[in-house]
Amino acid sequence: MKRVIISWSSGKDSALTMQRMIESTEYEVVGLVTTYSESKSLVPIQATPIKYVRLQAQAMELPLLEIKMADQVSNEVYKNTLLEGLGNWTVPFDAIAFGDLYCNGIVEFRQKLFSETVIECVFPLLIEEQIDLSREIARQIINTPIRALLQSINLKHLEEHCCGADYDNSLLEGLPECVDPCGEVGEFHTFVYDAPFFKTAIRIHRTEQERQTYHHGREMNMLVQKFEASLP
Repeated sequence: MKRVIISWSSGKDSALTMQRMIESTEYEVVGLVTTYSESKSLVPIQATPIKYVRLQAQAMELPLLEIKMADQVSNEVYKNTLLEGLGNWTVPFDAIAFGDLYCNGIVEFRQKLFSETVIECVFPLLIEEQIDLSREIARQIINTPIRALLQSINLKHLEEHCCGADYDNSLLEGLPECVDPCGEVGEFHTFVYDAPFFKTAIRIHRTEQERQTYHHGREMNMLVQKFEASLP
């Protein structure tokens, strides 16, 4: 059985990737890897505080490799920093699994990044870029069940009341038709606070909301749900 680590963003797609790998007869999950902004202590795109990613790893009882990145690094610097971090990790592994849904350039980038290594890239969620198929993935996430909240939304696509809401069937049914059910075009990002593979759920206390733009690298009208998280 191959040893696999999960590229962990803190969101629902990473969680479904974890579930698929746990159910696989070919792979054994041995850890998580997360890159984050050294200056902001946040996971890029997701904007999750790295301290809450650590809580998730504790809830799963898995080792977490944290790789610091400077802001707005080139692809070459990103590649070198990532591979160096993975190469120095003491946890042995054979493959890394990603939660990408669409072949929109990111899959090819990851495959090229690891092409000169012995590390296998695994993409258990890949589908054709269709709303109906994305909706099916969303249903699978909800029915697993994986529990997550919308920690940031793009106000160009969603109304303010969606920010901080649970990612559930009620939310899914209320999404505008133009919004990808998994938020794959950047409409929203999530934080997972419970899943079947969590030994204990993370306690969430929603606090204030604020507008942020920095974590997308360009001006976007984002609303972010701040929260406090802890383990029992």
